[in-house]
Amino acid sequence: MKSFVRLIAAAALTVAGATGALAQAKEWKEIRIGTEGAYPPYNNLNAKKELEGFEIDYGNLLCEKMKVKCTWVVQDWDGIIPALLANKYDV
Repeated sequence: MKSFVRLIAAAALTVAGATGALAQAKEWKEIRIGTEGAYPPYNNLNAKKELEGFEIDYGNLLCEKMKVKCTWVVQDWDGIIPALLANKYDV
């Protein structure tokens, strides 16, 4: 029974901590999104070197709905995760 009470108390503290963190969440004005730009039909660079594809359209639509500026960052596939960890983009 004591372990059950401790589990409930730990869950309550976790929820309280998460709620406090959400109350102090960043106000997003711009979201930087990393993509390779070489995986049609999801994302690719057209002849004008502009990003296009389903992923790009969907990301732009989400940014529009969230009322934030959407900035796309083209990154070679091998560097996708290292660049994300280095904060070169947010998503």
